[in-house]
Order: sequence, then C-alpha cells, then structure tokens
Amino acid sequence: MNNWFNKNGIHLAIIAFFVVITFAYFSPVLVGKAPAQSDVIQSQAMQKEIMDFKEKDGKAPLWTNQMFGGMPAYQIWVPYAYNGATYGIALITKALPNPTGTVLLLLLGAYFLFIVLKVNPWLAAAGAIAFTFTMYNFVLIASGHSSKALAIGFFAPIIASILLTLRGRYWYGASLTALFLALEIRTNHVQMTYYLMLAIFIFVIVEFYQAFKNKTVSNLLKSFGFLAFSVAIALMINASLLWSTAEYAKETNRGKSNLTATEAAPGEKGAGMSKEYAYQWSQGVGESFTFLIPDLYGGASGVDKLVKPEGNMYKAVAEITGGDPTQTAQAIQQLGGQLNMQQYWGEKPFTQGGYYFGAIICFLFVFGLFIVRSQLKWWILATTVLFILLSFGRHFPMVSDLFFDYFPLYNKFRAVESILAVVGLMVPILAILAIKEIQDGNTDQKVLIRKLTWSAAITGGFALIVAIVPTMFFSFKASNHMQIVQALTQSLQK
Repeated sequence: MNNWFNKNGIHLAIIAFFVVITFAYFSPVLVGKAPAQSDVIQSQAMQKEIMDFKEKDGKAPLWTNQMFGGMPAYQIWVPYAYNGATYGIALITKALPNPTGTVLLLLLGAYFLFIVLKVNPWLAAAGAIAFTFTMYNFVLIASGHSSKALAIGFFAPIIASILLTLRGRYWYGASLTALFLALEIRTNHVQMTYYLMLAIFIFVIVEFYQAFKNKTVSNLLKSFGFLAFSVAIALMINASLLWSTAEYAKETNRGKSNLTATEAAPGEKGAGMSKEYAYQWSQGVGESFTFLIPDLYGGASGVDKLVKPEGNMYKAVAEITGGDPTQTAQAIQQLGGQLNMQQYWGEKPFTQGGYYFGAIICFLFVFGLFIVRSQLKWWILATTVLFILLSFGRHFPMVSDLFFDYFPLYNKFRAVESILAVVGLMVPILAILAIKEIQDGNTDQKVLIRKLTWSAAITGGFALIVAIVPTMFFSFKASNHMQIVQALTQSLQK
C-alpha cells in the first residue's frame, strides 16, 4: 500500500489541486448558486411538459407539444435506462454542482492524455489547465451548451486510450477506448463526436504511413483490430440513442428536402442543410488571430464595452443625458438594439467570444513546430491546418464545399466554426510537447536558442505590429459601419 502511494502520490496531489482550483473558480456553487445558463433554462422549459407527465404518470412520454407543433420527446429528454453510459454521464453532471463536474472532466481527461504522452506530471497539469481554460470551453459553459462541453471533455481521454492501444497495451487501451467513446456518444452531441472522429481518421492515415515506412503494418493492424472492437461496443451501448436520432434526422432540415428540383434554391442538392444555413457561423479568416490576441474582433456581441465612462461613445451620449450614468448606459443599450450596433465587428450573426488559446501556448505551439520530433507533430499540424480551413466555411469554399458536397454526413452540421474545439486541444498538446523536448535535452543549445528566437519573432512580432499599427491588417469596423455611423449621428443630433 505504501509503495502504491509513493508511486501515485503526485497524481493524487494534482487531482486534489484540480478540485481546489475548480471550486475556487466556481466558488458560488459552494453556497448553492449556479450560473445563469440561458440554454439550460431554455432546455428546462422545453422539458416542463415531459417532467409534469412523468411526475404524474411515473413514465416519460415519447411525444411533447412543447416544441413547434409537437415532436418526439426523445430529442429533448428521455431516460435511456438500459444504456450504461447514461449512469456515467449522470455521475459527472449530478454528483458535483454544475458546472464543476464538466470542468473536472476537462482537467482530468487532458491530464490523463499528457501522462500517456510521458510528460512530467506537473507539466501535464499545466497542459491540462491550458486546454481546459481555453476561452471556448468557458463560453460553452456560460451559455449552457452542456452536452457540447461534455463531449469536448472526452476528446483527450479517447485519444489517450487509442495511444495506449497502439503501444501494445491492447486490452487496457481498448477497454478504456470503449468506455470513453461510449460516454462521448452518450453526451448526444453528434457534431462534436463527428469532428473528433475526423481528427482520428487523419491520425490513422499518419499512423499507416509511418507503419508502412517502418515496416510495422502488422502490429498496427493488430492494434486497429482491438480498437474496432472498442468502437463496436461503444456503438452497441448507444444503439437506441443513435437509432432514434438517425430516424428523426430524416424528418428535419438535415434530411431529404420536400422541395422539388425546380423549387429548391440554386446549387442545393435537396438533402442535408443548405450551405447558407450551415455556413452561417463561419470563422472569419482574420478572426483566427484571436487564438493569439483576445478580443481582437471586439469580443462578445453586445455593447457592454461601450458603456464605459472613458469611451467616446459614452461621452457623446452623456452630453445628451446630462451625464447621468444610469440613463447614459440605458441609452447606449437602446441605441445598440435599434441600430444593430455591437462591439464585435466580425461577420458572424453574433458571438459570445472568440477562440483565445493563450499567447504563451500559441508561442509554444509555433516553437513545437520547429523542435518536436515525435510523429504526433505531423498529425497535430495536419489536423490543425485542415480544421482551421474548414472553420472558415463560406470564407474558404474551396475546402469547405468539397467536404460539404462529398464527405459523408458533413452536411448534417451547422456552425462550422465549432470544429475549432478540436484545434483547442491540438494546440496545447504540441505546446506541452515542445517543453518536454527541452526537458529531454536532445537538442543542441544553440539550435534551441535559434528556434526560440524564430518562434518569438513570429508570434511576438505579429502581436507587436498589431499593437503599434493595428489597421495594417485589421479594419476594426463592421460591414455595416457606415450605416451605423450615419444612423448614430442622426440619433445624437435629435
């Protein structure tokens, strides 16, 4: 027993540290409070009729009139009593106050992956924190996209389990893969699971290339045999969930259109969503630099940043309201609603924040491209580049349309920017592997300094240019900027 504690004591200490920082960050939950998550509130409202019926009759109905003109209840709430993964998800979401269970899943899952990658435990803990506290994860939590955040939380442990299987720990790795993949599917966020599978597909291609090059294809095929068994188990566990979802999808805008060829919009095939709808939330090409510089595109939609006494907008409105802070703030909020004015100046309909990964993490990622020798680097690079291009949607149709028109099931999903959730894991992995490379001491010091200089010049140099000459690359103006200025001028002159 003492030997076990000596060997695993550091892991227990780090787990305890994760618990402490999670509850410190969400300290209001200790006094019974919970975040006001808009999507959670909306979901509870949709479930009200189902829950009332369940409380009265003891059974959950399979139909509800609460949504649209009525729809199957199994897409809103239904107990999958014979799905063992249901109880695993409940353990995460119900055992601890919301959203601490989700945050701990993100932390522990990423930590497990870094340990499998043979990273020093404390460095692994730092990597887990870097991934977990990526801005997008907390945007999801704040808005109540709980199933999406949970699905992202299983990304890292699934990848870790696959790596264990490929290293020859067949039964152990395959068992964990089946477990985590079953839980991933049970989160019922098919889009996130699909993006993870796409990343793993790229991983398989890279592994096959390396195995063919090293003449180890037979060993790789054995590993994939175990993993195929894991996938089959995970799918069977969730068969009822997947089957009902697939059936219902045919009757939605993800299924075959009821329009004839002459009635359909030009260029649409009549199956799956329209490109216009699917690409509505496309990541702007320039917006990708929010990975490095937060709020480069103004941050979240709204006018909160305009309601600040030091701003020109506030000063102009204050002259009309007589300087009263409350009236000035209300007037700005009202003008924002009337004129479609917001601090975010990108092309998305609205947003709750960008995809900030952290300046240090971005620097280390670039450094990792120069220094990391692991073949994982090529998988991370290929996945990152492809997924960024796919996130551009309508801004880069050369790649997006290719996948939308020909890649299986890709046209079933909207908000293509969501694919960046996978990039949010790829970037910290390579960043931490870069530090590991330094710790291993396999690189000449002069070469190390030169590559550090290159990395600092690329990331720091770009950030410096933006700070000194911001309009060199960015306009900081929305597409309707002139209309807003004209309407605002008329409003303030009244």
